[in-house]
Amino acid sequence: MQILIPEHSLLQGVSEQPLHLRKQGQVEGMLNMLPDVVRGLRRRNAAVLLRTVPKAENQVLRPIKIAGIPLLLQHDYFRGVLQVHSLAFQKLAETQDAYLVGQKDAFQYIVYNETLFVLNRRKTISTAPISWNTKNTNDVVRQHIANWTYVPRQYIKDSFLGVAKYALNYPCTFLYAKSSDAHLTWSAILVKDYITRTVVNGNTLRLQLQQRVYGVHVQNGSGTESQDGFITPTFYERSASLDVPVQGDWNWLAEQTEPALVARQQRLVHEYIGMLCQVTYSYDDRAQQVEITDILDSTRVQQIQLGARAPAATGATEKIPNTGIWEHSKGKLQITRGTITSNAGIPFAIHQAWGYMHNRSFGSKTIYQDINYSIQPDSVYVGATRLSDDTICIPSLYTTLGSTYAVAAGSSLNPSIPDVADLPPSLPDWMLVRIGKVNPEYFEYNKRTGQWVESTMYPQELLNMPKQYQLELSAGTLQALQQGSTRYFDSFTADGKLKDITKSTTMYAGDATSNPDPEFIGNSINGVAVYQGRLVLMNSDGVFFSAINKPWQFYRETVKDTQDTDPISLYNPQAVGNWRWAVEFNQDLYVFSSDTQGLIRGRNGLTVKQAALLLNSSSACDTDVQPHLQGTTLLFSSTPSYLDIRQMLVGAVADTATTPSSITAHCPSLGTVKELFGHDSSGLLICSTGGTKFLVQRSIKEGNEYLQNAWGIWEIRGFVLHSVVYLDKQILLYGLYGENWSCWSMQYPTEQTKAVDTVNKQDYPFVSTVTIAAPVVKSGDNLLVEPQLNMRWVQLFLQMQSASEFQAIVQHPTGDRPAVQCSSVVQHRTGLRTAATKGVPVLVQGDMDTKVKLRSILDADMTLSYVSYNVRTKQSIRQL
Repeated sequence: MQILIPEHSLLQGVSEQPLHLRKQGQVEGMLNMLPDVVRGLRRRNAAVLLRTVPKAENQVLRPIKIAGIPLLLQHDYFRGVLQVHSLAFQKLAETQDAYLVGQKDAFQYIVYNETLFVLNRRKTISTAPISWNTKNTNDVVRQHIANWTYVPRQYIKDSFLGVAKYALNYPCTFLYAKSSDAHLTWSAILVKDYITRTVVNGNTLRLQLQQRVYGVHVQNGSGTESQDGFITPTFYERSASLDVPVQGDWNWLAEQTEPALVARQQRLVHEYIGMLCQVTYSYDDRAQQVEITDILDSTRVQQIQLGARAPAATGATEKIPNTGIWEHSKGKLQITRGTITSNAGIPFAIHQAWGYMHNRSFGSKTIYQDINYSIQPDSVYVGATRLSDDTICIPSLYTTLGSTYAVAAGSSLNPSIPDVADLPPSLPDWMLVRIGKVNPEYFEYNKRTGQWVESTMYPQELLNMPKQYQLELSAGTLQALQQGSTRYFDSFTADGKLKDITKSTTMYAGDATSNPDPEFIGNSINGVAVYQGRLVLMNSDGVFFSAINKPWQFYRETVKDTQDTDPISLYNPQAVGNWRWAVEFNQDLYVFSSDTQGLIRGRNGLTVKQAALLLNSSSACDTDVQPHLQGTTLLFSSTPSYLDIRQMLVGAVADTATTPSSITAHCPSLGTVKELFGHDSSGLLICSTGGTKFLVQRSIKEGNEYLQNAWGIWEIRGFVLHSVVYLDKQILLYGLYGENWSCWSMQYPTEQTKAVDTVNKQDYPFVSTVTIAAPVVKSGDNLLVEPQLNMRWVQLFLQMQSASEFQAIVQHPTGDRPAVQCSSVVQHRTGLRTAATKGVPVLVQGDMDTKVKLRSILDADMTLSYVSYNVRTKQSIRQL
């Protein structure tokens, strides 16, 4: 619909261009004026002081909206105290946390699904083993206590001895007979690794290994019933050692004070133990020194000392009768023609052989000694134990049987099977198994649910992620705020809670290959946003989206299949930027850095398969100022040095935006911008500057074209604007008034209030003035007139359209001449050329700095239709 408004009413505003380049109605300076398309240029509406409260040191004030209710955040970033207030500065709730301590510009606050997210931009994101504090966030977390892997006790505080709970995989493995099959010859091997851990000189971890290997070799005769079968046990031992010196700044062997660090300490010990055990088992039998890449530092190597492997001792062979029936205390096992016809055959055969080996001794009182074990009808299970503070025993189980008959999990330190179908129907609680070799999956058995669930070798969480808070209010308080949050209650008692509901970003599935860490680990987060049900994090490494409706989750929760709800990580070497802000515009997401604007298309839904970070434009951007979406225009400040606000419009191509263009090129010296606060329906944009003056834009658009783009300056004496809240019927200005936080109320431009601020008019007769020099002027109570272009003037003429009475005060800059005061009443007569139409002289002879203040004596507005000045020659001045 076409807007039919006189053109001269649409072009008022400040312009620093030469006179011949200005549009009609544009002036050089305009203080506290409001372009009004109905009433013309007029005095801005009055600002009324509603309330002030003391400002604490190191405190910032930010507006937020939770559950549709506008509120205020007061953040003491020195003490880490965050308070929620009503718009009348009534405290509703507060919280305190070390994460909330930082610098003034380090924090960003957003609301996602009625949850307040607080980002500390100075915190470095790091990983830590998952601790008991997160045990309730996911049922997959194993419930056992991994007390088998303590580092030497003298280096752990007693209060943290149980911290390994949920931090590590419990070493265990199994042999599962899932079907019957023919195996004339097969073997099963049990490896028992005795590990002694000591710390030498406080900075070297010494691991000493005694490895005992028990073999069970089975021969089912010749496949006929005429020949007996045999079970033959073997045994050998081997020793090895590894010294791990501490290198670098962090002594990971020292006593730790944080549970997460203790768990990390145990995890590192676990890694070195696994490396030592696997090298000792896999290398040939000669004594040698083996060099292995260090797991903490890939640039250095560790040296493992391997002793010579003793010759294997062979025990007496036990005969399997050719009748095929083997009596055992756990039941009968039938073996005929080389086929084990019972799934229980393998477990029973192993149990019988181990029992026989126990009778033969072989260096230990029993093969079952020092391990956890279980013999079930279709499976054999073994697990680690702790023998003393410094010594543990880790058993592993291997077999040569094919997967069609039985499945061996292999080493307890990294048990694996080829396929999910090879998982037994039940095993001890929280048994962890690796499936596959390329992009492996990990499954745990949960006895409580009777199911195998996806898991990971090392459940870990991210530290220093954004905090999440939920505001809890009583029903009465909530109802009062919904009715109006600007009301102050004298008898009010704060009964709300700002509850910390932070959910950890946790990896519960896969490993570093199938579920890698987000790229932002090791760095801080620059900015946070919300888009399509995802939390968005940004820094120089890229743009990162959480899982849908899980703003805390940046790991995949399953590695079996790629889900549309999975987290997304985006990086484009063609669109590189230290991303700071993200704004949804035209259904897509635009990200901003100091010199680049990126585009992430999401109008058809953002998924892992189609998400991409594209380059939209390369324009300077002041990243200290958050971009602002106003209607169909995306605005951002390009520089902190002068006024340069640029706009992005919807482009000709539906899913792009135009190259940013400046909308303040005609007034760059008007001021600098600290924050943008806009309102769509009123077309009002208010920009704080860090001083008592703030910038105001009044705009009217038709499509992408500006019908009005009027800039000006507003000022409330002694008030420094920090933030703006737009309500239904009023605008609230928040900032510093002296040493206090203050709230000022102002009506929207559609209303017209008395042009008097809240100061005493007799004390400050001209506290609200307007700097103009143009025709068509309408003022309220005060008007300041000064020459344009710093020209010297000798006469000022005023032409009035209606009856007015005013007082004029001439101000000379040197102060050597007294102020001139005059009063006059000028009557307007229709059709007659009176003094009003000719102009009333007010000033005679003044220099370029001379100013005239006009003050309306009547309550009604003083309306001027013509303001002019002229400059005469020296001879002309003498003739006056």
